[in-house]
Amino acid sequence: MKDKKLIIALVASAAIIFGWSIFFSPKKDEPVEKTDTEEVGEEAVEAGESTDIAEVDEELIASEVDEEGIEPEGETEEVVEVEVEREPVTAEVQTPLYMATFRDGGLAFFSPTEYPQDQDSLVFERLDTRDYLPLQVIADIPTGAYWSVDEDNLEIESGEIATLLWKLSDGDKTYSTSAITFNGDTYEIEVEINDKRLDDEEAIIAVGGYTKEEDDPKRDTDGISVQGQLDGKSHRDQLKSKEGKEYTGSTDWVSLRSKYFIVAMIPDEGEKFVGWEVKREKKDWIEGYITVPEDDGTVSFTMYAGPKNYDALKSMKIGLERTVDLGWSFIGMIGAVILRFLNWLNGYIHNYGLSIIILTVLIKIITWPLSAASINSTRKMSEIQPLLKQVQDKYKDDPQRLNAETMEMYKRHKINPFSGCLPLLVQMPIFYALFTTLRSAIEMKGAHFFLWINDLSQADALFTLPFTVPLIGADTFNVLPLIMIAAMLGQSLMGQAKGAVKSQQQKMMAFMPLIFGVLFYTMPSGLVLYWTVSTALTILQQVLMLNFPKKKEVTAK
Repeated sequence: MKDKKLIIALVASAAIIFGWSIFFSPKKDEPVEKTDTEEVGEEAVEAGESTDIAEVDEELIASEVDEEGIEPEGETEEVVEVEVEREPVTAEVQTPLYMATFRDGGLAFFSPTEYPQDQDSLVFERLDTRDYLPLQVIADIPTGAYWSVDEDNLEIESGEIATLLWKLSDGDKTYSTSAITFNGDTYEIEVEINDKRLDDEEAIIAVGGYTKEEDDPKRDTDGISVQGQLDGKSHRDQLKSKEGKEYTGSTDWVSLRSKYFIVAMIPDEGEKFVGWEVKREKKDWIEGYITVPEDDGTVSFTMYAGPKNYDALKSMKIGLERTVDLGWSFIGMIGAVILRFLNWLNGYIHNYGLSIIILTVLIKIITWPLSAASINSTRKMSEIQPLLKQVQDKYKDDPQRLNAETMEMYKRHKINPFSGCLPLLVQMPIFYALFTTLRSAIEMKGAHFFLWINDLSQADALFTLPFTVPLIGADTFNVLPLIMIAAMLGQSLMGQAKGAVKSQQQKMMAFMPLIFGVLFYTMPSGLVLYWTVSTALTILQQVLMLNFPKKKEVTAK
């Protein structure tokens, strides 16, 4: 915004100066009125008076004429050419999927129709904060040359294809042309550039840049980065990194990306870029440039500008889905399976909240045997509590003997004291994969569940508090984490036998609801929904296993 104001101010200043020189400067061919001194000189000559006065008058007249801008005879006027800065040429493009603004052949602004402008879309709103816009060739603009475009407002309907034609020319010679082709049904944009300014075998083209402002929340800028794929391996340089880098080799794509959105340059099928460069100043700005092979000044490629929809990026079969942060290696694979399953399921029920509940039920069915083993172990632990109390009383002054006798009793009764943690450990990879999926998948952004839960990628704030909650750092009243804490407390109480002596494990587990409540309070509501439903299903399993077997034993007697 500051740059725009500066440009407007400079253009306005140049226009005023240029206009003043044209309309208000004295004209050279206008007759110069005679002054009193000149009239006196003429009268003196006519009267035959001394010519010394006339000579002085001629010198005075010459000096006055010179001050008026009329050069004395015999001198040549030096002509100074002043280049007037032209206003940037813009073109607006609107499709059913997005609105975009192009300026001087580059992408200056982009707004997906489906997603409102907010802190998450800053990467699209600040494309014009660096030296070059996406799609602009890195080359000097010749003196007197200016950009022009065939359409300044292009509206494209679904099923339609249209092209913007840009030209850089000085009126006599054309230096660069670019054809930017849009499809009303996709975020992919076809680009072909022919630039006569290129004298090498390669062209350097801007991918995009981002400048951070002081009031930007940290969570909204951590995902800003330049990411590319070199020889099949992805490389990512974040805004918060320290220095720039250069990559050379067979390049599949290069992108400027945030948590949810991306601007990516993709070579034509069968072609490759030859590298890219990342420029940046730590935590302040970052920008990327691709190096493209050119044939007689012509380069062509595809630009993808839009949301990081996993299935859409996956369908391109070039690895661009790696820009979706689903976690490292093994976790990422689990996250991809979870996300694709949720997308598939949501295609039928059209509610990601219900899709998460169904996913939770399926995961619970898969882990049912582990949970059953844990519940059985807890039940047996309760049954031997009187014996453990006797051992503790007998060897209370001998900790080593107490530990040995306790472990022997576990072994004799076939109890694994750590089996209660086994279901939790098994679920942790799934849990973390789900966390990264709900945090990073744009499919969850703005996904409505019911009532006040209208964005599964954010905490389910019911209202804003007049204070900040200590330890948590939140100023909103979130309901789901409180329901989750209550469910975990109920699960913990059900696992304890009445009158039994609490083991160290049980004492530790008693604090888990509070710990999880603090950790989960500001997490995505979709993740809290998963854990709450999972805990409720575990309680149901405990009720079934702890009550029905006892009824069978009574009947057998």
